[in-house]
Amino acid sequence: MNQLIYKYNQNKKRNNYLVYFLLFLMIGVVIFSAFFMSGKSFICGVKGGADGFDQHYTFFVYYGKYLREILTNIFIKHQFIIPMWDYAMGYGGDVITMLHYYVIGDPLTITSVFVPEQYTEYLYEFLIILRYYLCGISFIGYCHFQNRKSWSVIIGALMYAFCGFAIVAGVRHPYFLNPMIYLPLLLIGIEKIYRRESPVLFIIMIFISAISNFYFFYMLCLLIFIYAIFRFFVYYHDNYIKNIFNELKRFILYYLLGLGLAAIVLIPVIILFTNTSRSSADPYVPLTYSIYNYGSLILNMFNHDNNAGSWTYTGFSVIAFFCLLYLFISKKKNFQLIIGFILLTIFICTPFFGSVFNGFSYVTNRWIFAYAMLVSYIVVETLPQLIHVSRLQLIIMSIVYIGYVALNYIVYIYMGYQSLYDNALTFIISLILMGVVLILLILKSMQHLSQQFTIIAISLCSILSIVSNGFFKYSTLGSGYTNDFIDSNIAYSTLTDYYSNALEMIDDDTFYRYDKSGVNFYRNSSLISQTYTLSFYYSMMNGYISDYLLDLNNVNMLSFQCSGVNHREELMTLASTKYYIVDKDTDAIIPYGFEYLNKTDDYDVYYNTNYLPLGYTYDQYITSDQYDQLSVLEKQDVLLNSVLVESDIDLNNHYENDTIITSLYSLSE
Repeated sequence: MNQLIYKYNQNKKRNNYLVYFLLFLMIGVVIFSAFFMSGKSFICGVKGGADGFDQHYTFFVYYGKYLREILTNIFIKHQFIIPMWDYAMGYGGDVITMLHYYVIGDPLTITSVFVPEQYTEYLYEFLIILRYYLCGISFIGYCHFQNRKSWSVIIGALMYAFCGFAIVAGVRHPYFLNPMIYLPLLLIGIEKIYRRESPVLFIIMIFISAISNFYFFYMLCLLIFIYAIFRFFVYYHDNYIKNIFNELKRFILYYLLGLGLAAIVLIPVIILFTNTSRSSADPYVPLTYSIYNYGSLILNMFNHDNNAGSWTYTGFSVIAFFCLLYLFISKKKNFQLIIGFILLTIFICTPFFGSVFNGFSYVTNRWIFAYAMLVSYIVVETLPQLIHVSRLQLIIMSIVYIGYVALNYIVYIYMGYQSLYDNALTFIISLILMGVVLILLILKSMQHLSQQFTIIAISLCSILSIVSNGFFKYSTLGSGYTNDFIDSNIAYSTLTDYYSNALEMIDDDTFYRYDKSGVNFYRNSSLISQTYTLSFYYSMMNGYISDYLLDLNNVNMLSFQCSGVNHREELMTLASTKYYIVDKDTDAIIPYGFEYLNKTDDYDVYYNTNYLPLGYTYDQYITSDQYDQLSVLEKQDVLLNSVLVESDIDLNNHYENDTIITSLYSLSE
């Protein structure tokens, strides 16, 4: 054993990566086996508007097809053509800005160009696993840069890669793992600037972070700003005013260089974002969270059974409990880590900061991956010293552990939280493993255990905690998170097969849109079939479209998604809807003006006799002030014969309030 440890210490840096790789494989196999055993994919549910299928997988398939089209144009057709607009995106949209939030800009998604559409599910799942792995690799890189190369680095990396946020978000929203990869590298870049080393890494990571996803880039900017302030006082001990301005100039220069490289994508995306209805919502930000949220935070600090609301997922390994205690009771205090931990804990417990990190929008703690990195790094720093904890410190830890168990019992039983847990197995396992770690430390202090055995045993407890948290979160033996995901190997066929036969019955080469009734319709599936519908689901979309549909009280519309226009013939006609597909098993309402055209075994197809093409003209107009005074029904009718303008223009055919509105029924005459 001593010989193995000696050989390991000879090249800690290389061996840390190797051991992490092997442990990641073993832990990953166990944790993700819950998906394989239940026959589930990593694509979050089909029904109920799940983002995984409707957005992430669908857009990933589309992106590969989009990239192949660009390469075909360049190398086969010898034309430098990059498609910029696609009418299959809702009512039509800009490809780069609307898909930037999901795939465009993420370096990993470029690999979709090499995989045929029907096999993209496998690549999609592999990249999720790869992202988990890279989170730990990035964390190890940061630790090594800080000259931390002990065995605790591996424990910290595994805890970071499989923290509660990653376990929940990584399979549901794959790109949520990207900022976990970028953050440690950005922090290395900051350190290199302070040390007067090359700023290239910082510039590159600003560029990659900005071009990957502006939403998380905003969070990362706040986090690295806070980090840079903390580290300033490590590098400088006098002349604060002079030095802070000198450093600020250098950071701003390098930051702007990275931002400038990303501007070709970032600026159009920001313009679109400021125009979306979702960004203009007036959020409610309470002063505090509910008692349930704080109770859940206590219960779930070291397991993944539930969350504390607003994306507050923690779920750290049990070893973090003792490392955090040691951070505060050790004789040699690390005040930067103590202040950082207290500060971020206050952020988590205060809704205002959840709003700030979400762009001053609704309250959500999706930045909690930074908290996970801090706690994981505290483990790296304190775990080697924890092995040599004094007896007095052990007494304090024992008292706190007993108090923590009692507090968990009170919260779980007497505050009614047991009704929220289908299975409290991870909750119980975490407390038991804490007790085992405490016993190991006590036996080590009494010299009943060797240092090497204690290190191995504590490492094993830490890994078991990580495995337990992940596996029982996913498995039906625990929380059953896999139930939210679709079966394996059906994603592409599900995306393309539904009512495809009905569309094949339509022999029409002109531009048209179609709507449906009673059909198992998956929003955004038109992207793959390259057909045009009235349904869509994009977090980033043209705000004028959503404003238009919301203004007309479309009950199937939210600010960022639409499931058709509820059989309203006026809105269907205005949107160039030519065909209507109806499931035979439903008692569907056939909109006025639609006549029977054809049928399949499952569907009937109807044709709009009042169809309007994509482009049409008006012979009169109505101003915004007049339009706003009309009822919803009057608005939809007047749009059939009058174009809406902001103010009066020099035309004779001006809509008058007493004009009889030309309805859809008159169009059919």
